Amino acid sequence: MPAEHFVRPLLLLVLVLSAGAAPAAEEKPTQRTPPRQRERIGEVLGQPVYRDEIDASGSGENGEQVLEQELVRLFCDRLVERYLAKHKAEIEPTPAELQAATAAYRKVMAERRKSHLDELKEIEAGLVAEAVAAKPNAQRRQDLIEQRDFVKEMIEASNVEASLQAERGFLISLKFNRHLHARFGGRLHCGKSGLIAFDAERKLFLELEKSGDFRITDKGLRATFYGSWSQFADDEQVKTDQDEIRGLLYPAWLPREPMKTAATARPRAD
Repeated sequence: MPAEHFVRPLLLLVLVLSAGAAPAAEEKPTQRTPPRQRERIGEVLGQPVYRDEIDASGSGENGEQVLEQELVRLFCDRLVERYLAKHKAEIEPTPAELQAATAAYRKVMAERRKSHLDELKEIEAGLVAEAVAAKPNAQRRQDLIEQRDFVKEMIEASNVEASLQAERGFLISLKFNRHLHARFGGRLHCGKSGLIAFDAERKLFLELEKSGDFRITDKGLRATFYGSWSQFADDEQVKTDQDEIRGLLYPAWLPREPMKTAATARPRAD
């Protein structure tokens, strides 16, 4: 869509506001500042994306990373929403899956809480020993106090009850990445943010770009956009073994579904 489509509403507003006012008879017309031209860097689903939509606030030393995140936000969010809507029947969690996820969460939290409580007992025993020691070690006592406070925070966090919304979000993320991996294969990243089928994600957007669903006309920004998936490649949390990937995408606590692979999954246009 040409940039002038965004200029015209502003010009129409000016015309409406000035329609009822008669110009002064002898006053020379004033010079109006022309509307700012926005630099177009691409489009998503037929809608333009402009450079000034990139939020660079707070970038600082992490400028490149912030830029990657902004490009993903501008060019991926609507496409992912559409993908989830189109494949809702396959990705939306079932009641049985939600129940299983809640049970698994409670089990993990109970085990984590017990581990932290055992650790807290050891720390408190160390503090008692320091208190009665003939030659107390002030630094060791301070370290133990800091460890104790941290463990108490972990115990408090492990008391958080399972949330239906949180479990649904977790399952949608899991099943979304499972769906991508079944179509495109590739490696899996297992980190704090969950499972990411990053090779499959990149292939999906290459496919969507080829079909015209989005495009990035700025070559440098396009390179940065696709480079955002390379951050996972050398991470120690990358999984390549298919048996291990199968276990992560189809955890034992989740109701079983047939395991699809990139070789057997039927390609579908998105």
